[in-house]
Amino acid sequence: MLTTTIILLLLSIYFLITGVPFTDIEKEAIQYKIDKLDGKTPDETGVVLGGLLMLVFGTTMAIVNLVYLSYAYVLDILKYPTVTMVLLMFIPGFYVAIKAKLSKPKDQSPEQQRAALVIQLQSAKKYTAKGILLGIARVTYFSYMLWIILGGN
Repeated sequence: MLTTTIILLLLSIYFLITGVPFTDIEKEAIQYKIDKLDGKTPDETGVVLGGLLMLVFGTTMAIVNLVYLSYAYVLDILKYPTVTMVLLMFIPGFYVAIKAKLSKPKDQSPEQQRAALVIQLQSAKKYTAKGILLGIARVTYFSYMLWIILGGN
């Protein structure tokens, strides 16, 4: 548990410093869609491999975090920090799902689709207020759990 806490703390600090992971892959995928709408035949190998990398990394991190948080709940003296982290883990996923469902294109022309993709490409950022706040929360939580594991009272 100590090793996992240190690894997750270091990953949280790394992602807080470097920003949202895989932003470049996301931009490449959006550019691929734009090129396809423009009638070009872009190489899809990078997009497929990038998507696969995102899927594997995201799934692995979700499983590791769920297992970690289930063990952390037993160790946590106060319980509410761990419950809060579980909620913070799922809220962004719900946000993305709801946003995708609400912004689903309805019979748009290719020009409208392209304009929407260009806006999406320009708005893909490495740093967002939400990402920074979640990163700070994760660093704080894993620091707290490190303190608990090392015997802090």
